[in-house]
Amino acid sequence: MTWKNATGQMNDSVFYVHGQILGAKPGDNIYLKKLADTIARGKIADDGRFSLSGVIKGTTDYYFISFDSTVSKKSTDAIWISADTMCINVRVDALPMVAVYGSDVQNDYLAAKFLVDSVRRLPFDTGTKIIKSFVREHVEALYIPHLLVNLQSIYKSAELDSLYASLPAASKKTRYGLELGNMVYGRRQLSSGLGTLPNFAYSDQAGERASALKVFGRSKYTLVDFWASWCAPCREHIPALKKAYNDFHGKGFNILSISIDKSHEDWRKACVELGTKWEHGIDDVANASKTSLGLVAVPAYFLVDSRGKVIHASFFSKYSTVSGKPLDVENGLYEVLLDLLK
Repeated sequence: MTWKNATGQMNDSVFYVHGQILGAKPGDNIYLKKLADTIARGKIADDGRFSLSGVIKGTTDYYFISFDSTVSKKSTDAIWISADTMCINVRVDALPMVAVYGSDVQNDYLAAKFLVDSVRRLPFDTGTKIIKSFVREHVEALYIPHLLVNLQSIYKSAELDSLYASLPAASKKTRYGLELGNMVYGRRQLSSGLGTLPNFAYSDQAGERASALKVFGRSKYTLVDFWASWCAPCREHIPALKKAYNDFHGKGFNILSISIDKSHEDWRKACVELGTKWEHGIDDVANASKTSLGLVAVPAYFLVDSRGKVIHASFFSKYSTVSGKPLDVENGLYEVLLDLLK
């Protein structure tokens, strides 16, 4: 069985946000951002009012309103942005509290957040039943994919399959709808053995969005190496990977190392320290290590052909204990490549 690619495409959505900031000075900067991704910026008017507009990928996603550090080092709570015209009011001295009007997605998010926080005090089975009932009743809400991604561990694979199938098309085109799709197919795949890796997206060393399948297509065989800068076993295997790369790259072998680091700086520093020549990326786009593969540890290795079909692998996943044909990187990879590329 092939591992169906659920990445799809997200259409752009135009948004417009206006409101009032109390406690900031006229001319102060205001940003709508998440981590390093700033989707809009503006300035506060004399009466504290502001307006922001821009484009988001997909039908909805969450961001935060933040300010220059001279105004406040705090940001607002999460604000779910969509194509709706939204009104947002903020008091700087009350951050991170924020009042949001005109957004059905925000209302659904707040209802779900209140429910999840409330059931934490209940027995697990009771809380799980309440959450599942809420999801079934609100399955058409655009926020539901995000909730399912974060609470997927309470569902069996068949349940998650059914819920994903019942989502409206607009929900499936959100960022978290796409993640949920990859999670569903990844669970299904790993429960029955190895097939074909999804065409997951990641950020390359130039900061550009890249496609795993395009990398696979440039070589006969590619070793996909999930690792992290802080992972000692990952670093210990580098000499073996270097030998395999140096001896077989000219015959059609490549390596794609995907870091699960949270810090781009730590990742880039480790790449320089290790002195590797193959392709590197960081798993900050599709979050494939967690969603599609459900990896619980690194290093994890997948040896694939030019179409992404898995030949050998070694990994630990919360979706399955299946590891296909085990790949011993230290002692077995070289022999495998000798046989494949003879």
